[in-house]
Amino acid sequence: MTVSCAPLTLYGFLNVALTIDGRQVIGWSEGDDAVLVERSTDLGSALTGADRASVVSITADQTTAITIKL
Repeated sequence: MTVSCAPLTLYGFLNVALTIDGRQVIGWSEGDDAVLVERSTDLGSALTGADRASVVSITADQTTAITIKL
């Protein structure tokens, strides 16, 4: 039996550069939570009509909060 899996992507913070407005930010903490990027709203929502037809409505809101642990 063959199991199909999505490709695995790995990264480490030694290979990450944080740039804000064209300037590199240095001195930030190491760890999985050193840089957090969170959307202000859900990407979209599923809607089901009276005829049971479904559609996914994608939001136009692209606001995001970025938290940097120093």
